[in-house]
Amino acid sequence: HDQALALVAKRSGMVLSTADCRAAFGADTGLAAILEADLIELLELDEPFPEGSDLLDYGMDSLRLMSLVERWRSRGVDVDFGDLAEEPTLAAWTRILEERHNG
Repeated sequence: HDQALALVAKRSGMVLSTADCRAAFGADTGLAAILEADLIELLELDEPFPEGSDLLDYGMDSLRLMSLVERWRSRGVDVDFGDLAEEPTLAAWTRILEERHNG
């Protein structure tokens, strides 16, 4: 899959994240929806998961978590690894991101 995306990006198209695609097509782009899209992409899931689920049960690990932290920092969210590792649920992370997004 990664090779196919690289080939498309290099030759004929543009590769977008799930969150960017959702935004382009007018899907719900609230922080919760963007976070969920990022998690589905990062964890390579086929469908969403219940909001209170422990993300560790879905394959979240320290490397993926650090990748997510960097992704969110690049979007202007002041968050760190410890903030997210403390309570790895979609609900908790949404709360943290809403508190810290853009100030």
